[in-house]
Amino acid sequence: MDVQIIKKKTSRLAYCVEPDPVRIYENLKKKGTGFLFESADRCGDMGRYSLIGINPILEVRAIKRRVTVEYEGKTQVFEEDPFKVIKS
Repeated sequence: MDVQIIKKKTSRLAYCVEPDPVRIYENLKKKGTGFLFESADRCGDMGRYSLIGINPILEVRAIKRRVTVEYEGKTQVFEEDPFKVIKS
């Protein structure tokens, strides 16, 4: 796997030449909380872009109208539309 790491103030970007983004994500998420977003087309299983993030500075989780926001070690819980919480 060919990986180039670019360091910025608080983030790292990794450019990988690897056919399976899910496998990369599974290996990286062992280091902390993470996410994988893919742009899969409707008819196939391969996407054009994959975005992988590890150890985010902000986490937003929503189940129906119960929204939990974690930021800088503090947790806030809201009972409202998740999109309104994100916008505020």
